Amino acid sequence: MILIYTAKITSRKDYIFKHIFKRLLNQPYELTTDIQKFVGHEDAKMSYGLKPLGNEMFVWSMGLLDELGIELHDVNSCKWDDLPAIFPAPKSSSIPFDLFSAAFFLITRYEEYLPQVKDEEGRYDAQESIAVKAGFVDLPLIDLWCERLYCELKEIYPKLTDIQPAPAKITVNLEVDRLRKYQGLGLAANIAMAWDSISNFKWATLLRQFYAITGLIPDPYKNERRLISLYKDKTKENHEVLGLKKMMFFFNVSSKDYGNFDHNKWLIELAKYVADYVRVGLRYSKEPDKENITNETKIFEDHFKRPLKKVMIARSSIDMPNYYRELVDVEYKEDYSMGYDSVPGFRASTCNPFYFYDLDYEIQTPLLIHPYALHYKSISGRTLNGQRIVVSQLFDVVKRAHGNFIVQFDYAQFDNGKSTHTTTILEQILDYEV
Repeated sequence: MILIYTAKITSRKDYIFKHIFKRLLNQPYELTTDIQKFVGHEDAKMSYGLKPLGNEMFVWSMGLLDELGIELHDVNSCKWDDLPAIFPAPKSSSIPFDLFSAAFFLITRYEEYLPQVKDEEGRYDAQESIAVKAGFVDLPLIDLWCERLYCELKEIYPKLTDIQPAPAKITVNLEVDRLRKYQGLGLAANIAMAWDSISNFKWATLLRQFYAITGLIPDPYKNERRLISLYKDKTKENHEVLGLKKMMFFFNVSSKDYGNFDHNKWLIELAKYVADYVRVGLRYSKEPDKENITNETKIFEDHFKRPLKKVMIARSSIDMPNYYRELVDVEYKEDYSMGYDSVPGFRASTCNPFYFYDLDYEIQTPLLIHPYALHYKSISGRTLNGQRIVVSQLFDVVKRAHGNFIVQFDYAQFDNGKSTHTTTILEQILDYEV
């Protein structure tokens, strides 16, 4: 067991040490404020504070984990060998930065509680994040730091419990605003779309719409069977059973612009067909309040005949901490919104799931957050080779960190009427060995 001395045990310390040592490293550990117990401990040990007690591994604390509330901190960058880091430490520290405060700062999205610049859609601007500014957004830094921390502890204490690395996992999420572009959407919705084409002189689009409605050509979004078949063909049976490769459809059940899912039996049956073969979840409309969350949940559970467990919000429009707090209040268990759809990489600097910590109330909640590594939108403007390189680099680092490589696609990105590399990239992802 690793005994960790700290002068004061706080909710923040309890949260981040449990995440690192229990969930990531799978190591038995104990926090203590008892100096005599620590000095007398003959197994692996480490102190965390302002100065070391003896010759043990010592990690300097910059104080963030002893605070309450939100404070403005200078976030200076440094290096731990080849790894970027923040909150540099004095030379007395065994590692050159406050790893635990840094991990807490990044994983709780501390910077998103502070006054911030919004992007054009009113979201936290990825370009304002320390990860983008310091150039490490493409690394699951917390996971890599923890792996390095274990190696250093193991060097000092060879009898430390060996880590049994878990295989990397792959999850493909499809955000489904609607399953059909034209068919089954109702007269009013199609008239509105046709008028938009006419107003903007999009005659080819108008013609495709007419042909799809009349059945002369397939609807451009008629892809669910093809995508499910592709997933099944690329996935070994044991991969699916063990959850090593997953595909999930997240349905919007309350589209007000293009038809009402709740009253469209044809679309409902299509969605049920999908649910027979892959996992399904709920995609909330932008900025849902508690009433909308409750209503959309009821629609989902009524039609799919199963409790709702997996959710995301449209376009990753997370309003910290309000969105997650709403999910906690209605007792939902898993969210897949944590990421940027404008920048490839890791919004919370991790590729492993973590529990939402509410900084306003200083408590860990039961809500499990699954961060994604890539939204296809962030690379869709690149050449095929450019897209392949980004995907490959992200997968390699997730595999190194033994995490979950989660990739988000908009279902509309598989539009048959457009020439894209979407399917090619999906095949590349599903071909990876885990």
